[in-house]
This record gives sequence, structure tokens and C-alpha cells, in this order.
Amino acid sequence: MYKHLLIVLLLFKVIPALAQDPSTENASCSTDDSPSNNEFFWFSPRVSVTVPHPIANGAFKKNFAGVYELSASFDIMVLKGAFIGAEYTYATLKVTGLTGVANFNYNPLMHINNAGFRVGAQKYLGVRNKVIFTAAVAAGMNWTNFEKLKCKDSTIAPRLSKYSTPYVKPEINIYFLVESNFAIGATLSYSLYKRKFDPAEI
Repeated sequence: MYKHLLIVLLLFKVIPALAQDPSTENASCSTDDSPSNNEFFWFSPRVSVTVPHPIANGAFKKNFAGVYELSASFDIMVLKGAFIGAEYTYATLKVTGLTGVANFNYNPLMHINNAGFRVGAQKYLGVRNKVIFTAAVAAGMNWTNFEKLKCKDSTIAPRLSKYSTPYVKPEINIYFLVESNFAIGATLSYSLYKRKFDPAEI
């Protein structure tokens, strides 16, 4: 099984949580100085903006750099502290650091689309329960296509323009509650693809 790895560093993540479960922990009234309720919600959408960074395959790491990544997921709380959900991710990477292509305008883009299901857990942290830590694992299918691929010899077509492969992505997140049903935070994830990157294909 061939794999290449991609680490994703979050720049910004938002979770508007909806449909509160009527049952909460520490349900007594609170003030600004007292602990907040550990509120669990039936479901919550999550949106993130990240920058992908290739790290495993040497050729991929050398020649590609992340531009941006947009992710959205929708989680359903099945037990207090445990959730399942679905996710979609779109990312773009660009070619950089090519050698041996003097006087050759070559700037292709790599577009990644991931769709899958996820399972995870969350926990409130801190004396005032203002911080939420979550960990999840997602699995699904990846569809990747290349834009602006070309050969120095215009009569030769690139060997590869698109492919699909399964992926698995563990991630951890930390969120800071702005309101009882709104949080911002950061995430770190690590994607594994069942495909080896071969620069000769492009």
C-alpha cells in the first residue's frame, strides 16, 4: 500500500453549535466568574480555513506548496462527548522549486477534493469550561486533478491529469468559546492517501 502524508496547519476555525441538548452538566446558573455549563448539542457545523503542507514524499515536499484549504463538516452528538459526522475538504497546492526548466513557463496547480465520514469525541477544559478539546478520525475518498499541466515538448501529453484514492485523516482541535454556542480555535490534522506521488507522471 503506497501512501503519502499531508499535514494541515489551521489558521482559523469556527464552530457554531446548534440544537442544544436539553440536558447539561453543571446546570446551575452561572456568572462571568463562575464555571459555564458543559453544554452538549445535538449537532454542530464546523468550518475551517487552513494551509496544507506536504511532509512525507521527498519529491512532493520539494516541488509543491500549499495555497489554501477549505473544510466543512457536520457533526451529530450520539452520546455526551462523542459524535459522528460527515466532512468535505477542498485544497489547492502549487508547484514551486522546480529545477531544469529554464525559459519554460510552468506553474500547474493541484486541486484536492476529499469527502468522508468522521467519528470523534470532545471534552471541556479549564475551570470555567471555556475551552473545548476534540479529537476525531475521518475516512473517505479523495479526488485530485491537476490544472495547467504541460510538457516542454508540446506534442507530448502529460501522463496524468487526475486520480482518486481512499484517505484517512486523524485530527485534534482546540476551541475557545466566544458565546455558549459559538467558538473559534485551531486544528492540526494528518492525512494519509493510498497513493504514492510520482513526479514523472506530471
